[in-house]
Amino acid sequence: SSPNQPILMEDRFISEMTDMLVSENVYISEGIKDTLGNDLCPSLYVILFRHLETYMVRCFDTNGDAIRSPQNKLFVEQSVLVLRLILDRLVNPGDCLLNIDFSTLIHQFADYLNRLPNTYITLRIKIKMCLLIEAVMQKKEHIVIRDEMRLRNKLLEICVEWTSDFALVGLSIIVART
Repeated sequence: SSPNQPILMEDRFISEMTDMLVSENVYISEGIKDTLGNDLCPSLYVILFRHLETYMVRCFDTNGDAIRSPQNKLFVEQSVLVLRLILDRLVNPGDCLLNIDFSTLIHQFADYLNRLPNTYITLRIKIKMCLLIEAVMQKKEHIVIRDEMRLRNKLLEICVEWTSDFALVGLSIIVART
């Protein structure tokens, strides 16, 4: 075996775990979410984030529009929850994730959700996303947020759009039709 064998095995393991976040079997997807969020060794977070970012790129078409599939929505929801669980593990002042940039994933999640129509499922995921944003801002001393002010402004803009009356008018029409 080569010296790179363990690194390749770790990468393949995280890749398979990331792909199983969208398993149709709820027990598997929930178990994977809990394992990645609660039990994954912090030294593997870099690999996890790389695979999450790679999957998120596939959630957009070449024009930058969100690909609206139940699988992509489930992936975003599960990934948001994984990140929230990871942040919740940072309780001691010495707990830091300084080798991981949260800003790319947070921006990708928000951008994807912002491009989806307001349905019950989308609104549920947006609420979870808002809770993740709150956790990120509370733990900002423990994590890296590249270009923090620009990300904050973009997230604020997106959240205001999500909660504006204009966006809710479309939802009330959807609810009224069902």
